[in-house]
Amino acid sequence: CEAEVLLVDDEEMNNLFLESMLKENYKIISVKTASGKEAHSLFCKRLSQRCCKRKFRMVMTDIQMPEVNGYDLAVLLKHTELNF
Repeated sequence: CEAEVLLVDDEEMNNLFLESMLKENYKIISVKTASGKEAHSLFCKRLSQRCCKRKFRMVMTDIQMPEVNGYDLAVLLKHTELNF
């Protein structure tokens, strides 16, 4: 099972750079999202599939984003995972 990383950044260039770096240097597959809300929705969808192979191994998030910033997203994802 290949590791998947959830990339969360409202700047598309940052997501593209990280995606390229992870793939070329570490052979890691990443899934890009452009907002904290989108990331949380995708995270919940993966949890609901109840398959450990579908969980993200890591989340890389921007800190300064509109609506849901990176700090709040980290807390939200942890809370979601613990209470799912």
